[in-house]
Amino acid sequence: MNRIELTESGNMRMPYLRDEEIWEDLCAVMRFLATALSERKSILDEMGTEAKGALLALQMSVKSEVEHASQVIRKRAAGSAFGGVSIRITKLFSAFQLNDFEKLCIVLAVAASVDPILQEQLKKMENEWAKGCPTAGLVFLMEQFIKETSFSETAGYIGRSGDIRFCLENSGLQQAEWHDTPVRLSRSLSAWIMGGDFVPGGERISQPQKLPPLLLYESVLQSALSAVHKRPCSDSPLIFYFYGEKGSGKKLLLSHLGKQLGMKPLFFSCHAVMRMEKKEREAFWEELVLEQRLTGGFFCMCDLPADREERGEDTFLIRKFLERLAVPGTFLAVTGSGKRDLPILSGTSCLSFALARPSGRKKASVWQYYRDRFDGDGKIDVEFNGNRYVMTPGEVENVFRTASLLARADGRTCAGESDVQEAVHQLGRGTLGEYAEHIESAFVWDDLIVEETVKRRLRHICSQVRYRSTVGDEWGFFRKTPYGRGISALFYGPPGTGKTMAAQVMAAELGLDLYRVDLSRMVSKYVGETEKNISALFERASQMNVILFFDEADSLFTKRSEVKDANDRNANAETAHLLQKLESYEGIVILATNLAEQIDDAFKRRIRFMIPFRFPDADTRRILWKSLIPETAPVEDGTDLDFFAERFELSGSQIKEIIVNAAFIAVSEGRVLDNEAIKESLALNYAKYGKQLTREDFGYLN
Repeated sequence: MNRIELTESGNMRMPYLRDEEIWEDLCAVMRFLATALSERKSILDEMGTEAKGALLALQMSVKSEVEHASQVIRKRAAGSAFGGVSIRITKLFSAFQLNDFEKLCIVLAVAASVDPILQEQLKKMENEWAKGCPTAGLVFLMEQFIKETSFSETAGYIGRSGDIRFCLENSGLQQAEWHDTPVRLSRSLSAWIMGGDFVPGGERISQPQKLPPLLLYESVLQSALSAVHKRPCSDSPLIFYFYGEKGSGKKLLLSHLGKQLGMKPLFFSCHAVMRMEKKEREAFWEELVLEQRLTGGFFCMCDLPADREERGEDTFLIRKFLERLAVPGTFLAVTGSGKRDLPILSGTSCLSFALARPSGRKKASVWQYYRDRFDGDGKIDVEFNGNRYVMTPGEVENVFRTASLLARADGRTCAGESDVQEAVHQLGRGTLGEYAEHIESAFVWDDLIVEETVKRRLRHICSQVRYRSTVGDEWGFFRKTPYGRGISALFYGPPGTGKTMAAQVMAAELGLDLYRVDLSRMVSKYVGETEKNISALFERASQMNVILFFDEADSLFTKRSEVKDANDRNANAETAHLLQKLESYEGIVILATNLAEQIDDAFKRRIRFMIPFRFPDADTRRILWKSLIPETAPVEDGTDLDFFAERFELSGSQIKEIIVNAAFIAVSEGRVLDNEAIKESLALNYAKYGKQLTREDFGYLN
């Protein structure tokens, strides 16, 4: 037998500098043992029953050589540890409770996968329990050369310690004969043990290569760090529950927590694991535990179902998950969307942390960070966008990524405010479904012809959105206002005076979608259904960037009456529920009505702005008549719009209707827009309301 050729000539004082070096020596030992097995077979074939002495001499020689090589490898590995070089195979052996037989299984499995010479040797040994890969029987034969071990003592030895199942692939599927059990390293461990990255399988959640800064929730991070460092018993399992809406930054916070502690967060989806079959789930747990022990990380179970979404079987599985992952000496992080109670585990502490919506100033810092990261135009108003848009940090990032693409598609390198608004609309969170319809906001301030005082009040509403963080956070007005921070306005006045247009102008000014609530679908004859619809509407709207517009609001915000029967009681309950939702809603609500006196006084107290829309005077009507006719429309010379404005008291919507109808009358008769067409259209409009115009009403135009 030749000697084992070790690197550095077997110098025990020379530590290993990288994983590849120790594996060169371990592969040399495995090749030596494979050669010894081949020689053993030759001795048995040639000498038969007389081979006992020759086999004993071979075994003594092999044992001596392997013991010397093992001593060299251990000394060099110890020197590596002393010098601060982490050798992964030694880290693996210290992380798991493995007996000598199982350690030999792992070494042979790795060596057989990386050493071509050993692979060729094993192919020639198929009759020695090497069925295309090393088996437990082959490891047994090798171990016989190293120490005195009988077949009966080794039978069934693989897996006896329990931890080996985390390292070997399909080790739990024992063959009919124990010696036929394949010895093959798990895919994840194979990559890691040779110095590469751990390659997780299953439903794992990836992490960013470069950790972004933590812009929000620094206080939550410090509280979690303090809980880890100052817990009464370091061996007691600790569970953290972080909850907040999707995209609020829970995984980023946990990544920073891991960075501060020097521990790797191991993210996985709770929903995904629940969908697995039992066999697949067990394999996933083993791989997860393997990575946790090798990397010293902590488990992060993400996307826990909300209480209302959780089924009975989910509760059972969640409890099992927590029991399995709440490891003594470390902690488990769980994330979800809402506040909830976790199953109580004996001897386990649990702390909950809410990732609430940040203040306007904090939101502005998020907008500024992503604006700079994606090279956005410096003129993008980050404070205004932070105030008007309901967005998580993750959604803000998506907005700027989309805005950047929009700008590049248009041949520009820098995204501007218009790109941001378009990105917000494209990435909107859907619609309000059956409860409201979207209204296009095509009007601007110049299109709204109303009294100047009305325009000024409308601009005040917009300024409250723009400067919400300045007044509320910097000046401190929100400190004693835990609720009622929303902006609500009541537009009241006769029909056609511009209430709906005013809502559209405000939506366009603020860059928000305008949704008109469908009152017929909100109100139900069934007890409790109306309240349920109201809750669903406001809950959905709170997650979107919208203005809620209640047209004909007097039908829903009606005065409460004296309770005489069950119907009155139910109606009052609906009104009270609507009051609560209106007060807690932090968005923008606009109510429009022709009958302000029908609105309950409790609503008026909670409405911040009450703006009257009156019939336009003669000067305003003159502007309306002239502005509502497009510049491209042909108008006959001598058409006296000033006369119509002075003579007929009409609302803006009536004037618009009359002009449009007059245009159709004129074109159908082959002429341009003129006095006669307008007169005929005027008569039609008055007739709708039961009024007849006479020749004298048209004065000199008669």
